[in-house]
Amino acid sequence: MTEPLISIVIPVYNAEKYLRACLDSVLAQTYKNWEAICVNDGSSDNSAKILEEYAAKDARFHIISQQNSGVSTARNTGMRQTTGKYIYFMDADDIVSPYLFELAEKNLQNDIDCLCFDYLQSNDINITFDHPKQFNLEHINHPLDELLKYKSIIHHNLWTKIFRKDIIKKLKFEPTICYGEDLYFNIQAFYLMKSVIYIPQKFYCNIKHSSSLTGSAFSTSKALGFLTINQKLFEQFKNEKFFPILRKNILNLNLKFVLKNMKKYKLNNADLYKKIQELKNCGAVNYQRLPLKIKLNLWLIGKGHK
Repeated sequence: MTEPLISIVIPVYNAEKYLRACLDSVLAQTYKNWEAICVNDGSSDNSAKILEEYAAKDARFHIISQQNSGVSTARNTGMRQTTGKYIYFMDADDIVSPYLFELAEKNLQNDIDCLCFDYLQSNDINITFDHPKQFNLEHINHPLDELLKYKSIIHHNLWTKIFRKDIIKKLKFEPTICYGEDLYFNIQAFYLMKSVIYIPQKFYCNIKHSSSLTGSAFSTSKALGFLTINQKLFEQFKNEKFFPILRKNILNLNLKFVLKNMKKYKLNNADLYKKIQELKNCGAVNYQRLPLKIKLNLWLIGKGHK
């Protein structure tokens, strides 16, 4: 049997409301040489039954069940089981254009490390995608430089990328990061890449709802996720030539985002203040380039005022 060109990794946790639409969008692909690795991450609803139903009618769906361990661990589990040349990550409550893998098959050559594209957001799962007639294919020969730009054409999420497996096979999603793990993984992956192609058309729909990670309110765990990303990126890349850009456009902006939402949602957590102070002291953020209000917040944190 021919090995699949594309392996789709789908972590599934209590997604029964949206799961059928997700899997149907995979089944609707005009390009057929794919496999879907669906990782049931300890769901307590009917997600497992739905997965079994789809696996029974199409052998390209492979189901793995594990105790609830979080989305990062589920993705790692799925990635280890892939057999395709390329890997695509999608969420169980979203849908993908039926033309995406056809597009990938036509445009991914041996020297291309990643195919990037755009996405849309909607509250409605009944989305239709037009067949792409013409598009401008942009070759990016310095992928990390583009990703780190302030207004990059490359999104920080996972769903807008099809990765060459050889590039990411030694990488892992960080289980200790519960929010923003996409950004951390992408920066590590793009650090290894030499050539990326980008298509400015939408081939994915992120469904917005209150129970999704992207749709839920800001929380202490989300804040700690972003701060943990800052710490890990600093430790890994502080000696690289591109670090000043990474600090300016990623680390500083992450910190601003966290402080803004801490104030908005009135988060008052000792671990958050301790982590922020540690980042400031080690140089993970460029203190001199921060706005005055942010500096005042950090000064108050240092003084122990909350």
